[in-house]
Amino acid sequence: MTSGTWGGQLAAGNRVAAFRESLRPRSAAAELIARGLSVDLSGVGSATLPGIGTAYPEPSWIAEGAPINAQKPSLTAATLTPKKLATISGLTGELADYSAEDAEAIITDMMEDAVARALDASVFSAAAASATRPAGILNGVTAVTASTAGGLGRWWQMLAHSLERSTLQAAARASFSLRPLRRR
Repeated sequence: MTSGTWGGQLAAGNRVAAFRESLRPRSAAAELIARGLSVDLSGVGSATLPGIGTAYPEPSWIAEGAPINAQKPSLTAATLTPKKLATISGLTGELADYSAEDAEAIITDMMEDAVARALDASVFSAAAASATRPAGILNGVTAVTASTAGGLGRWWQMLAHSLERSTLQAAARASFSLRPLRRR
């Protein structure tokens, strides 16, 4: 069939979300995507989302009871358009009924692995965006030549020297570890 609505009930939201979730243990890109903002683009040609521009809010330490400085970060807009990474496989009724193994589970596992590998290759690439695929996160990134000035051994020496000098300073100060809370 060539109808755009054929099989729509097979791609219902819960099935798509479950499939995306099944990729997380297999794909670094799927895990990264799951940690980001999720926007439902079902039935939408595009969505424009606000983003932080060049000026981030600058938190500062203040005295107890003092007013918090209000800031106006610069905002930009990003337009998202749906893209689809797809694969398909056939399974005959005979194979499903008479296979020694669970053919459906084997084919599902094979397809999940294939999609996970393709997703990682695409997301972590330097490929430019096109009408059918998003840009890889390395698109537009310029490679930097590694330094040959001492290598890893020199780095460890500088780190050790820095730690020796700062041991007394560090002991005299309180140390804070700030980690944003993540809602689930």
